[in-house]
Amino acid sequence: MLATRQYVDDKVIEVKGYADDQMKKHIAADNPHKQYPLIANALKEIADAGLSAEVLKNLGLKEAAKRDIGTGGEPDTRYELSGLWL
Repeated sequence: MLATRQYVDDKVIEVKGYADDQMKKHIAADNPHKQYPLIANALKEIADAGLSAEVLKNLGLKEAAKRDIGTGGEPDTRYELSGLWL
């Protein structure tokens, strides 16, 4: 069965209207991709879900990467001075 030119033109207009509406809703949404963590929350969603340990395991980080080594103002140099940080 062949479609008439008018039928095809009408469907093109219908699909374009639908796509434009979906894009408008997507752009207007505060967080259109809820499945991805927001950088603005500094991955807080992962911590809140209790998944921090699993994330560190999946990243392949060892214990040295998880050590609390102080702050920029007061660094903990125990590991630097002992040579363990190399």
